[in-house]
Amino acid sequence: IDIFARGYWRDAITGAPVRLGEVPDGRSGKMFVDPNVPTGLAKLLHADGATATFRWDSGVAPYLGVWMDRAAIGPVDAIAIEPMTGYADSCMAAMQAKRVLWLEPDRPVRWWVDMELGAG
Repeated sequence: IDIFARGYWRDAITGAPVRLGEVPDGRSGKMFVDPNVPTGLAKLLHADGATATFRWDSGVAPYLGVWMDRAAIGPVDAIAIEPMTGYADSCMAAMQAKRVLWLEPDRPVRWWVDMELGAG
């Protein structure tokens, strides 16, 4: 997921590094890839070498969110790769920034997501 190959993301408010493995127990969080950075691929890598690679139609879903839950919402740790048709979680903000897919009557939108699992 770390498309910058630096091992962490930057906190949007403080600019401090946030390592994915350091989300505290009982907490959750969501991060978004900079909307100016092309997406369409994300990979999760387990310490044993196992991988889950996601590819999607970035022409329709050009944004990426990553949600992590350390048993704050669900009963177990979880991570979600979320290709998005609008930037961030506010449709209003995405509309104002012109970073959202507009749906129109009688104009279907189709897109795809592929997932590939690799052994460790």
